[in-house]
Amino acid sequence: MVTWTNPTVNGDRDVWASILNTTLNAFGAAITALETVATVPGAPTIGTASAGNGKASVPFTAPASTGGSPILDYLITASTGQTAVVTASPGTITGLTNGVGVSFTVKARNAVGLSAASATSNTVTPAAPSAWTGSPAIVHALGTQTRTSSGTTCVLTTTNTVAVGNAILVEVTANGVATPTVSDSAGNTYTVDVKNPNGTATTVYLCSAMNVFTLAAGATITVTFDTARTLICMRAAEWGGLKNVDTDPGDGFSVGSANTATALACGAITTKLGNDLVYTVFGYTSDGSAPPTFTPGSGYTAIGQVNAASGGSSRVQESEYKILAAPTTITPSATLGSAKSYTGVTWVYAAIDPGTAALPSDPSDPVAIGTGTVTSSSTTCTITTTATAPAGSSISVLVTANGAVTATVADSASNTYVQDINGAYSTASTAYIITAHNISVLNSGQTITITFSSARTTVTAQAYYITGIASGNNGVSVTTGTTSSMVGQSITPTTDKCLVVGLFGMASDNSTLTFTAGTGWTAMAYTKAGASSASRDEFSVFRHASTSAVTPSATCSAAKNYAAVAVAYVPGTGGTSQTGTYSTIATAQSAINSAIPGDVITLASGTTFNGKLVISNLHGTAATPITVIGGNATTSIVDAGTTSSGYVVQVDLSSYLILKNFKVQNGQKAVMVERSNNITLDGITATLIGQEAIHFRNECYDCTAKNCTVSYTGQTDAGFGEAFYLGTAVSNWGVTTTRKPAAAVGYPDLTKRITIGPNNTAGPHVTAECVDIKEGTLNNFITGNNWDGTDIQGANSATSLLSIKGSGNVIDGDTGTHVNADGYRTVTVSGIPSQFLSTYTNWDGTTQPGVVLCSNNEFKNLTLTGAPATGYGVNIVNGSGNVVRTSVSATSFGAGTSNIALTP
Repeated sequence: MVTWTNPTVNGDRDVWASILNTTLNAFGAAITALETVATVPGAPTIGTASAGNGKASVPFTAPASTGGSPILDYLITASTGQTAVVTASPGTITGLTNGVGVSFTVKARNAVGLSAASATSNTVTPAAPSAWTGSPAIVHALGTQTRTSSGTTCVLTTTNTVAVGNAILVEVTANGVATPTVSDSAGNTYTVDVKNPNGTATTVYLCSAMNVFTLAAGATITVTFDTARTLICMRAAEWGGLKNVDTDPGDGFSVGSANTATALACGAITTKLGNDLVYTVFGYTSDGSAPPTFTPGSGYTAIGQVNAASGGSSRVQESEYKILAAPTTITPSATLGSAKSYTGVTWVYAAIDPGTAALPSDPSDPVAIGTGTVTSSSTTCTITTTATAPAGSSISVLVTANGAVTATVADSASNTYVQDINGAYSTASTAYIITAHNISVLNSGQTITITFSSARTTVTAQAYYITGIASGNNGVSVTTGTTSSMVGQSITPTTDKCLVVGLFGMASDNSTLTFTAGTGWTAMAYTKAGASSASRDEFSVFRHASTSAVTPSATCSAAKNYAAVAVAYVPGTGGTSQTGTYSTIATAQSAINSAIPGDVITLASGTTFNGKLVISNLHGTAATPITVIGGNATTSIVDAGTTSSGYVVQVDLSSYLILKNFKVQNGQKAVMVERSNNITLDGITATLIGQEAIHFRNECYDCTAKNCTVSYTGQTDAGFGEAFYLGTAVSNWGVTTTRKPAAAVGYPDLTKRITIGPNNTAGPHVTAECVDIKEGTLNNFITGNNWDGTDIQGANSATSLLSIKGSGNVIDGDTGTHVNADGYRTVTVSGIPSQFLSTYTNWDGTTQPGVVLCSNNEFKNLTLTGAPATGYGVNIVNGSGNVVRTSVSATSFGAGTSNIALTP
């Protein structure tokens, strides 16, 4: 330490100048020494590469010398020219040509530069997977493993070789609640598809790696937990015929758990495609003794048992699977020989080959949409619908009226009705079946009106919608009778897969009757309209029929004078193509209402469509979606006219639709998607919006928004000006105008598996978060987008580019600039009702795990430039199991990259 004194004479100044020069020279020498010490790293050591489908896995070990500076990453170079930068071994290099041999070298990089190359690896030849047709199947069992002492890993040594391009499913059961990762010695990437804890006792996990590198017999698959476990069960198997879970998440998942039960079950799942694999794993707590017998559910195949026992405690794992030839609703189940506390998970994996559906498809059962009555003189009877009849379906109206008169039907959607049959019992009563085919959507709350040629005093009417039938019919019948055993006249359809609807219309005394449908028939409804001691009653039935004779029949509690009429509806898709170009909002809306799978509805270029588009109950298929596309992405404009109310485009109760390349503007919200699945928004421009722009809510799933541009949101409410919004805030779970259907009011909004990206752009003129992921949402994917937070100024607490309250989300590859506080931020909220914090029965009867806030989210490959940000690039405020990867680059953030340690 140098102590300065006041240099009072020239000699003192000379002394101090000498000391200063010496000191500076010493500092300079030290700096020079530091500069010369740091060099490039030594060369890494390369391992044995593995080939995949257009890719390879290249293992390596770090160089012995880092060159005096930490290693930042590694450069893999293929002999065919492709490169990849990775941060850990093994590294995956993609873009390789199948059938062409290739070898690799690896270099390490530190702050000074790149090392010399490693030795050249072995030569591998990438190959396309073998073609797979038919249902998925187990190719090889790969073995089981247990752990019965404290440790963070469980390592399984494979007993068979896994072929390139197949899938590996790994099932795990462990004591407690922890977060696992799965890896193998070939460098395959595994995803924890679904997990479910039963309290803090037992957790079950189902994991998968798709489109794998070859994995030799004797290789290892390792499950690693974040904290030590003492009882772990593990099983792995190779499957063929499964789609890549990263691009097709299958048909969904469900979970279930209970304490001290013999009946095991997961929640119901409605699948969408053929040849789906339903894979279920149950894990339970036991006392270390021999496990009870396990009986798989009906139609399931048991995979086997794994038992990890130590002393007086054990965890036992049982699994089963089922292949579904056609879409259906399924509730996975099994039975134990004695009661145990269990937890279970089910994931539905989509097949490469979904099979070919038989055409025509079976007609649906009739679905009731309303009834109407007349009890005083009137020429009309009105049905106010209580459910929506989807576009392209048919509406069947069943009517019974006093007297013998003619009747016609119309509805408020201007559908065309044709009378199939009527029959009269003398002059006492007449029964009618009148049908409209290939309808425009008729929403709940609209009306169907029956008009008679003269006034009637007692009328009852029922309305149903049916899908899978075409115009015309395959036969009608009429007869009359006077007994309690009611029998119609037989019909013999001439084609297979008909739907036969029968109606018994009666004159009665206003007493309430009871009915039983005849053998082979299903009751639809009994309704009556009474005036004093007179009434007109009707009882309806249906059945599916082939080409054999069918006779409508029923038993009544009293003998009545009746007319029996029936119609055999022809199977078919119904509807005619609406593919074409439209230049007005009215014609475009009409085409959308009547669209059938495969239609492409084009909004004319250079045209402003003044009004709103409502898309309800419109369904394409996975192979033949319905597309609404702009003739020009910037000049095909849907303009709702005001930012203070309404949605410019509303999608509800629909599936397999593509909305592409047009602009929406001047609405309170730009695009609202509700109760829908497999909806793709591609190249939508949303601007001049009162609140948020693009919103997925009310149990939407498997939807995507990509290549979209959002600007000038929050024009009336800056605090609600999000670019993309997923789910429903807890404060709105109980709001009847927000939650749909009515039964869901008060319950969490379980919107899930929504993909935002790639190539969406939001900002600078966005006033709230670029993406707001609400509480209760699950497993969404935000990828490859560009965000500008210049105008996010803190209204309604909006200060970050992304706000994440949901769980299981992956945020990957975004670029963000101009942040007020934090870049990305997890946020917990208060007010979640206590009954939803643990396993609960949902409004639709399914069993759901408790709502978990802002947990198990992963942040990676982000490039964030914060100025003038005062917070973190990624701020994990609350939640557990969140991971911020070292691939996150956050510069100019006042607090740093992240408030939690970065994970490679």
